[in-house]
Amino acid sequence: MTGGARVAHAEPDGYQFLFGGESPNTQVQLLHKTPLYDGARDFAPVALVAEQPLILTVRKGIPAGNLAEFIAYARANQAKMQYGSPGTGSGSHLTCALLDADVKISVTHVPYRGLGPAMQDLLAGRIDYMCPSITTAMAQIEAHQIAAPAVLGRMRSPVFPDIPTHGSRDQGPRRQ
Repeated sequence: MTGGARVAHAEPDGYQFLFGGESPNTQVQLLHKTPLYDGARDFAPVALVAEQPLILTVRKGIPAGNLAEFIAYARANQAKMQYGSPGTGSGSHLTCALLDADVKISVTHVPYRGLGPAMQDLLAGRIDYMCPSITTAMAQIEAHQIAAPAVLGRMRSPVFPDIPTHGSRDQGPRRQ
């Protein structure tokens, strides 16, 4: 927030810019009662540099070969389920919370001190799911240590083209 405020209050001379993602532009606005700047008013987008989609990952033992199966399982078991994140307010936390709201489930959030401990507990079966970046979960998905029912974005991932997206609710294999 401090860096974002410095740029927001600087003279608009074209020499200062904020290279930021979700934290300065969204999370600061949502998590602070009086943020030091208004992310929508004080900044103008210049370029999209990268997109990093998140992915729904589930522990072994959850019968969720696709998003519809995950939703059915979660609706039936939501009272005893938990999802993890690398911390309250993180992109992973907010993504899982939005997914839960979208599919109309209420699952307990377990915040961790970083993504590593959250992933360890997912692998150990102590939490049921999480929403990390694809690059974070890639090795565990490829090793079949966890399952990935859906990419949480508009487009399928080139890394995992057979995993459908949540946005389109497509459930079948990728059509060639």
